[in-house]
Amino acid sequence: MKHRRRRLTLVCIYAALTVLSSQFCHIRLVAQTQQDASKAASVFQAVYIYNITRYVYFPPNKTTGDFIIGVLGRTDVGLSLERTATVKKAGLTGQTIRVVVYDSPVQAMSECHLVFVSDKFISRIGQVAKILKGQPTLIITEGPNNANGIPAISMLSSGEKKFQVNNKAIEEVNLKVSADFLRFATVVQ
Repeated sequence: MKHRRRRLTLVCIYAALTVLSSQFCHIRLVAQTQQDASKAASVFQAVYIYNITRYVYFPPNKTTGDFIIGVLGRTDVGLSLERTATVKKAGLTGQTIRVVVYDSPVQAMSECHLVFVSDKFISRIGQVAKILKGQPTLIITEGPNNANGIPAISMLSSGEKKFQVNNKAIEEVNLKVSADFLRFATVVQ
């Protein structure tokens, strides 16, 4: 009797471990799938950012030398931008693209053509805008309504229009967004 009970206990423990193991594998699979989806989204956003360079006109003094894309903070989008920069040229001017990652908003950002601020660092957008005030630098953000008075294009993850553009603020810093691009955007003030 003791021997049977012990065997039954071992079978129950084995069954419980098997169930837990399969649940753990499912959780790992879901986590891996979410990581893959996040990386794919980052690559997609990097492509969007590169394509935006084809639709923004910069003043003549910004059309020579390297086309500098600043990225605030270490993000997957920044990594994707760095990888892609080795094979792409800036849209309209054909300039060599250089990606610079900044750990915090700094004066050196004023040499950038555009600065990407992810949702993770959106709380610092005011600092970035203050540093870039009056400079012909475009700010690109994620999510809606990040363009309050800032020369920015916000990438949206859902909806018919894929971007929000603060066109008035962009024009005030001597940049121009193509009418072709504005067709795919909601213009905000």
